[in-house]
Amino acid sequence: MKNESISLGKIFRGAVLILAGFLGGGVLTLGLQVMLARYFQPDLYGLFSQGMSVLYTLVMVSLLGMNAGISRHISYNSGDEKEAARAVGSSLLVVFPLSVFLFAALFLNAELVAEQIFSDSRMTEVLKIFAFAGPAMAVNSILISGFRGHQRSRERVVFLDFVIPFLQILLVGALVFTGYQIAGTVAGYASAFVISSFGLVYWYRKNYSFSYGRETLDELVRLSWPLMVSAVVAQVFIWSPPIIVGALATSRDSGLLNTALPLASSAKMFLSSVAFLYLPVISELYGKDQLEELKEVHSSASRWITYLAVPLLGYFFFHSSSAIGYVFGESYAVAGTALSVMALGFLFNSVTGPLGELLIAAGKTRREMVANTAKLGLFTLISFLLIPELGFLGAAVAYAAGLVIGDLARLFFGRDSVGFFYDRNFLKPMVAVSGSFLLTSPLSTGFIPLIAAWGLIYSTLMVLMRPLSETDHEMIVSELEERGLDHPQVVRAISFLTQGR
Repeated sequence: MKNESISLGKIFRGAVLILAGFLGGGVLTLGLQVMLARYFQPDLYGLFSQGMSVLYTLVMVSLLGMNAGISRHISYNSGDEKEAARAVGSSLLVVFPLSVFLFAALFLNAELVAEQIFSDSRMTEVLKIFAFAGPAMAVNSILISGFRGHQRSRERVVFLDFVIPFLQILLVGALVFTGYQIAGTVAGYASAFVISSFGLVYWYRKNYSFSYGRETLDELVRLSWPLMVSAVVAQVFIWSPPIIVGALATSRDSGLLNTALPLASSAKMFLSSVAFLYLPVISELYGKDQLEELKEVHSSASRWITYLAVPLLGYFFFHSSSAIGYVFGESYAVAGTALSVMALGFLFNSVTGPLGELLIAAGKTRREMVANTAKLGLFTLISFLLIPELGFLGAAVAYAAGLVIGDLARLFFGRDSVGFFYDRNFLKPMVAVSGSFLLTSPLSTGFIPLIAAWGLIYSTLMVLMRPLSETDHEMIVSELEERGLDHPQVVRAISFLTQGR
């Protein structure tokens, strides 16, 4: 069996688990957002969205890029448990005090931030409560990155996708039900991170140890400072739309945007699920100078992300208003145009694959920093031009443009590592989603039957076009053999789906 099949097997075993977590956790997280959006009016939901954006942005600042640096460092030095312990321990000694300082500053200056940036005194209470969750979130991120470096994905799924969202729903529901309104919502959401951090620290200490190494810290800082800038810029890009819309337009516009944004970005779960173990596996291949295998693994990973993301984004593009209206309520359906625009941006983001992780694995962290900076720069420029006139729709255009320019930069920077990795297989999902649109357009049915028909037609067309490569075939058959599921009829079905068989 080819070595690339083994590497792909590692990535996709993790991806299946992570994707299951994204789906389960995504249902819980989206359920919480839907509950809040339906309970509050768009302006109050906008306050919560803006406060959450500040929280996540400051957490990324406090991480200094070390979350990605740890994963790469541990995998690059695979087999050295002492180096792994020093990587996580050294990072915590820097990240935790910095996060305490930043969020203490936010707490003490919450009133000033609320009035000067958001022009809404109600944000003061929101920011003060969110400040208590920041240090716990930073610690959680460092420890999850440690597990990622060891090529373990289960802990990420358990804690980030199930424990935290479950606690948030439970605590937010209890506090809102007892009459605490927006303050109860924020307190319940923040408390889940603090509670979960104790469990995550205990579990990491049970499996691995912490230690400190000056040389390790120096290496992490050297590798991570561009990642710090990159991560901060990327996080600002992800979470700043509600803030900028709130500052340049209204809280209502911010609330409307924050219905389109989570639906469009839900397609990113396919990229993120593959990328979680892609980074440590590719880092290991770079460490062993296995570049041909790396190219094959990257091409297959990108192709599978495209296969999975295109049908969802295609549906959001063609049926945006009905999707938002069904999920969040008809009062939010006006944001459908924003969802269509964002779907195009995330489509390009999915098709280009995990290029950001590739640049990090290759040690080209400055190039990833430039790509994210270009993304934020274009988003900011277009936002200030369009949001005052178009409100949430202007932000959607700016966001999609930012996604595209960032990934174009990554394609340019990654050309010397993987070359041009596209082939006709990347066109197959585009053909299938076009067929889904043409065949479902005449249907006048409800949301659930329509999306079911859409998925069935897409899957059927993809099967007829035989989407699997020889590497995919070897990887799937190998995984089935390991589990004793390689029945002749199953193997024949896999062979039918493979090109040239």
